[in-house]
Amino acid sequence: MRGRRTSASNVSAEMSAVMGIESGDARNPNEPAKRVRRGMQQGLNLEVPNYEFDWDHFYYRWFSEVSNRPGRITSAQNADYEMCVDFSGGTITRPSGSSTMYLMRLKREFRTDDQNAKKEKNKKMLGEQTKLAVNEYAPTRTRAEGSESSLDRVESDNPYS
Repeated sequence: MRGRRTSASNVSAEMSAVMGIESGDARNPNEPAKRVRRGMQQGLNLEVPNYEFDWDHFYYRWFSEVSNRPGRITSAQNADYEMCVDFSGGTITRPSGSSTMYLMRLKREFRTDDQNAKKEKNKKMLGEQTKLAVNEYAPTRTRAEGSESSLDRVESDNPYS
């Protein structure tokens, strides 16, 4: 076989499999095989096998109790969070570095109220930040940015422009 070109007709079945001739494999047999990457499945590290979640009525969150900042669990309990208990009656915990995480739940209606209060606070703050000062103006566009013509004429309510 020295000096001749290798073809499928003069190569054994074992050699053709190694060389990738008859199998249609286009990769070079002299290159090392590349490892196929598999992505990590989401949510595996926080699964709780002995607990049945009630997503319709509760909001779940992991809280960590760090030794240099104690009181986070107590604060959560004061805000109406409850410890989640598994089927055996123990609290559900996970190690997290030098601390421990506890799974806690909050009634969905309390979570909705908290989120609405947060939205109102943000609206109020945004309203104060966007107020115009004395002798200050803001130009307005006739079309939204990103429209077909981004070079639209800018209109201003400044009487001196």
